Amino acid sequence: LDGLVLTKTVSDKYGTFKAIGNEAFMFMPQMRPVTAVVNVYGQTSREYVLALDKVYASNVPITHFPAGEVSRRNNGKIQDIEWQKSMITKAIAHKRNIVPFYIHGSNSKLFHFINRARKLVGIKANLELALLPHEMFNKNDRIVKVRIGKAISWEKFDKSKSHKEWAQEVRNYVYKLKDGDVEF
Repeated sequence: LDGLVLTKTVSDKYGTFKAIGNEAFMFMPQMRPVTAVVNVYGQTSREYVLALDKVYASNVPITHFPAGEVSRRNNGKIQDIEWQKSMITKAIAHKRNIVPFYIHGSNSKLFHFINRARKLVGIKANLELALLPHEMFNKNDRIVKVRIGKAISWEKFDKSKSHKEWAQEVRNYVYKLKDGDVEF
């Protein structure tokens, strides 16, 4: 649902955009033209890498969820895993600012229960992902609140931290957006 909310928000504002997403988006005909595919289950092909680089080199807005997966319950909190450094690396390489956003809400208790249960019994396959269509449709009449932060200049990401450390700094900032407007 987060991806669709962000897609709608960016589409309404800019008209055109590209979403960084996995191959599952190719099963949705409406998403094919706007998706730059990455392989989250193995090695990304050279073709995908070149296409992704072309997207970053363009001036089209890009939507990206840098955790690469749906938030899960960790240490008693529903939150993303560590964010990938690629968003920082690409932002610097292509001189692109990052516009952070926080989407209020979470998946159901059932989703998180299945996640915990499959881990307890040692199942590696993300069975809970099969619930994502249900998760989307069980929100039918609810308003989804999105808080958009101020753009962070690519120049902010200096050599004082590694790209991985900067990615976690942005992640921490995004979680602070939940409670209001804060400075990066």
